[in-house]
Amino acid sequence: MQPLWQAAVTAGAEIVVNAHDYNYERFEPLDGNGEPSSDGTTEFVSGNGGHHLRDIGAREPHSAAASSGTPGVLFLTLRTDGYDWSYRGVEGRTDDTGTRQLGAG
Repeated sequence: MQPLWQAAVTAGAEIVVNAHDYNYERFEPLDGNGEPSSDGTTEFVSGNGGHHLRDIGAREPHSAAASSGTPGVLFLTLRTDGYDWSYRGVEGRTDDTGTRQLGAG
């Protein structure tokens, strides 16, 4: 997957959204090598909408937030100058929320 990640970062992607796992996780902004970078790309894994939810287990390096075991939804608001995110569980709890300005890190 590293070549695909490198291509996304090189192309200037601000975010990458995946749903390949049955949990939620947000990663710090990362450079093309997967290292923290203030102007890097942020990855969201948002797979808590299906069935067979499972625990995350050992979190990956640079994991900034995680939630598992309860269905939920990732809300993204995309703007010309950045984006906002909010991950909300079905019971109404907000597990992760934030704002990022483009070029602000």
